[in-house]
Amino acid sequence: MRLFRQKVRPRKEIFKERISNRRPGLNLAYGGMVTAISFVLILLMCLGFKRIMLDSDYFKIVKVDVAGNIDELNSWKIFGQNIFAINLKELKFKIEKAHPEFKDIKIYRILPNQLKISMTQRKIVAQISSGRYFPIDIEGVILPQITNLPDAELPIISGLEVNLSDRFSTDLSKEKKVLKALELIKEIEDNRNISNYGLKKIDVSDVRNISFY
Repeated sequence: MRLFRQKVRPRKEIFKERISNRRPGLNLAYGGMVTAISFVLILLMCLGFKRIMLDSDYFKIVKVDVAGNIDELNSWKIFGQNIFAINLKELKFKIEKAHPEFKDIKIYRILPNQLKISMTQRKIVAQISSGRYFPIDIEGVILPQITNLPDAELPIISGLEVNLSDRFSTDLSKEKKVLKALELIKEIEDNRNISNYGLKKIDVSDVRNISFY
């Protein structure tokens, strides 16, 4: 009697063959089910992580580092808010509206519980005579230090046809007469020969014939 040696196939090879012999529809269904389960698990993990970040006291704001004086931070209820939930654009808008004397306002989150606010103080270059005296910077923005008497150190811009006391906006950058006066101030400052000229008053009643001394 002759004995025949039987070839033993590796288990991996047998498993691959069984998988390849499955119907294509079952393979697609199995793959789709795995993908769906994975997506649900990842979504649940993200939602749980987000909930932890928003509800945890660890991320509630306890300090605001400000490069300036903003008294409204307490009334705006900044402290105690979640650092991820606070709207930085809205906060920037509030600061710009309440404090036109600041520009280039930038707000940063510093984890886990601090905000940093940086800004630049606008420089007064002149004062507009309109019932009272309104300080203005080189960009045409009215600043808060409005007075009944003029500042002897600042040139006075007169001849405007608008009453600034009744004006809601603090931005005069599109007022032609104001722009002409500011251009004159800048030209004098940039000219070395007359930069020390003590400019006292600019009359812009007629933009074609501006007078100053």
